[in-house]
Amino acid sequence: MLEGNAGKYSAVKSVEYPGQSFPAVKSHPETFVKTLPPIGTEVRVRWLDSTSMASWKYRKVGTGFNESAIPIMTIGRLIGETPTSISVCASCGEEDDGFVGYLDPLIIPRGCIIEMRRL
Repeated sequence: MLEGNAGKYSAVKSVEYPGQSFPAVKSHPETFVKTLPPIGTEVRVRWLDSTSMASWKYRKVGTGFNESAIPIMTIGRLIGETPTSISVCASCGEEDDGFVGYLDPLIIPRGCIIEMRRL
């Protein structure tokens, strides 16, 4: 659910993960965050990140891995959006002739967002 000064922005159905409950995370446009606060708004974004494991791992065929996505909280300024993602940055420079510098901007797929709030 996305909440802010203007109220809720969007909501998706919940799905259960081992020991945790998160909104559904699918690669389907109907689950994407559709309405965002204005660009430049300071936000807190809770989202699910991928998990990887270094080196070779061996499992019986068909058993898969039990590791799950990692819940992350990011605080920053909403600096952009596309139909499939948002961009957030904690450190932004001053605007000069229509250009702004961004230190380490983060692109988050909309389908991974659990919650977003204005700060």
